Amino acid sequence: MRPRRAVALPFVYGTLTAAMTRRPARLVALVLALAVMAGSGGARPPSPAEYALAAGDLQTARQLAQDQLQINPKDAAALSVLAAVNLAHGQPKAARQNASRAFAAGSSKHERFVAARLAAKAAHGQGQSLVAQYWLRRAVQDAPTAQAEAVAITDFQSLRRVTRLQLSFDATFRPSENVNNGAQDPMLSIDGIPTHFIFTPSSRALPGAETRLGFGLRYRLSGTERHGTDLGLRLTHSAIVLNDRARRIAPMARGSDFSTSTADVQLSHYGALSENTVLRGGVQLGQSWLAGQHYANRAKLDASLTQRLSPATLTRLGLAVERQWRTGTVPAATALMIDSATEHRLASGDVIGLRLIAGKTVSYDANQENKSLTSELRYSVGKPLAGVQLSGALGLGLRDYPVFFGGAFGNSGRHDRTASASVDLSLTRLNAFGFEPVFSLETRRTRSNISRYDGTDLGLGIRIRSSF
Repeated sequence: MRPRRAVALPFVYGTLTAAMTRRPARLVALVLALAVMAGSGGARPPSPAEYALAAGDLQTARQLAQDQLQINPKDAAALSVLAAVNLAHGQPKAARQNASRAFAAGSSKHERFVAARLAAKAAHGQGQSLVAQYWLRRAVQDAPTAQAEAVAITDFQSLRRVTRLQLSFDATFRPSENVNNGAQDPMLSIDGIPTHFIFTPSSRALPGAETRLGFGLRYRLSGTERHGTDLGLRLTHSAIVLNDRARRIAPMARGSDFSTSTADVQLSHYGALSENTVLRGGVQLGQSWLAGQHYANRAKLDASLTQRLSPATLTRLGLAVERQWRTGTVPAATALMIDSATEHRLASGDVIGLRLIAGKTVSYDANQENKSLTSELRYSVGKPLAGVQLSGALGLGLRDYPVFFGGAFGNSGRHDRTASASVDLSLTRLNAFGFEPVFSLETRRTRSNISRYDGTDLGLGIRIRSSF
């Protein structure tokens, strides 16, 4: 008997992405399954069951796969054929079970990649989009080629766009010489003149580490490809740990004294005004806590217009108004902010961006009134260098308060000038299931005529982010 010759099945990767956005008919499901099997670049020749599946003979494909499983119950290729036949017959539950078994039995990246994509399609057919996203992350992890990885990522992004419920998590760990934003000079000076006012130990700059955790939820209430309405929830918590040096400076201070938490609920809507222009708007209600105690409530209205000027250039203009009420007798404050940003992709693939933010805060409390202007220049290298994705930013900020401490120390007010620089290093080689660690180095220098706000901070942080 002549050895079986490997043949190329006539299907391409893109089928899964297209099928994700509509209810698949039997033929679409069959084409999908074949696309998954043929597109991954597996080196082994197709089995007889796969030949039958390619020919559209579902009954023969099922029988041959079952015969093979009688010989080897852990034959990943046969289990994937059964999953494909299940999909073609509109049986997503059985398809997912067989695809899961195929993934567990897979001895190569090719077999696990095929099984993971089939499991994702089956989960989507059951209406379980979050489970489908999980399986697509498994497919990315086991992609046998760069092309296969790119296709699985495209599938994931397409599915996420049409999924009603989206969840997000983030975590950051950052050591710092000033985790409490305290005073670096023990005595208050104004315009270089000492006031002989000594700060309490817990108001001094204290070294330690900050751990920040975030959770986000977004539910699509309604929408099409051109417009949509979302309901969102965002929770954050920042925990502070003081080191031994901080405890020597402030023996009575505890890290929990400086911990913060926030909770925000947002209703937003977006609509495409044209092919290259999108208008977004929303309302947000939030609450914050300091040291475990209720600190403030806030309400925010915002709108933004995003326009693609060319395939390589994107601009955004935003406007926001926020009202904040602090606990106690402190009067409320209203902040107005205008935000403008431009991003351009160079021919090399690198991205350069410029952002300008102007703000003004008004209140019956003169101590809260201020004007601010911030600029940031960001540059991201398009291609990883030795497995490291590099980006950096430079920032300048101005903030002026006409009055400081009710004018008790004079009428010069408060004037802050801040310069910052940061570098992010994304370790792409440590990517697992689409998540990768990012190391950040940031330095910030603030010069103020009020010594309480004058100082330098240097921090090295690490966070985990999704790469797609």
